[in-house]
Amino acid sequence: LASVELDLFNRMENTALGVHAACMGGAWQALVFGLLGVQLTDSGPTRGRPVLIPKSWGKVEKRLLFRGQEFLISGEAA
Repeated sequence: LASVELDLFNRMENTALGVHAACMGGAWQALVFGLLGVQLTDSGPTRGRPVLIPKSWGKVEKRLLFRGQEFLISGEAA
């Protein structure tokens, strides 16, 4: 959550100078690996853990490009 809030809420009072790319990457990883439960294998991304999507979101879909192949990963709120 801190990664997302850093630029959205201008926590360091410097968002006008540009976004923090590392925080954007952290937010992306939190969504894909954390909430969607994606794990990378030699054959591509797979869902290895339960999905932790908030009920208010309903459903999340993400297209991932892995070694030149596109995968659609989706998850619904429990």
